[in-house]
Amino acid sequence: MSSGGIMKLDAMDHDILEILQREGRITNAELAKRLGISPPAMLERVKRLENNGVIDRFVAIIAPEKVGVGIIAFVRVSLGAHKLEDFENFRDHIDSMDEVLECYQLSGEDDYLLKVALADMADYANFAFSKLAPITGVQSINSSFVLGTIKQDTALPLLSPVKRQS
Repeated sequence: MSSGGIMKLDAMDHDILEILQREGRITNAELAKRLGISPPAMLERVKRLENNGVIDRFVAIIAPEKVGVGIIAFVRVSLGAHKLEDFENFRDHIDSMDEVLECYQLSGEDDYLLKVALADMADYANFAFSKLAPITGVQSINSSFVLGTIKQDTALPLLSPVKRQS
């Protein structure tokens, strides 16, 4: 399988991924027991999923308020001239900004959508005026601030293969 292609997942792979997305710290032995295979066979399957890039990484999800993050902002950015070097320059700058959690290049009116985590409004003002606005090519910045979270999930919906027989 090429690194950019889609890996064919069987029902066992699907079940493994469903569990790991919700319980990333589950032990290999517990995962194997739950799905009815041996621990060595489970370890081989998980390693194959990792090696093929299906499992990108394991992370801890941290409560923002417990580490001083008081504001989550969604920031829409438009570049002016749409020159390749401006896009590359923007991406290089964003990649080095720890407060930017996610950055998406968009179609439509705005060129980028950023998800940004900051301590407070003063921190946001510093980010917007001292870090983002000075990037060559940035024409406009429009921000929306999260007032409350209705749903937040990290688990991707998986296309369901035929279910395994238990």
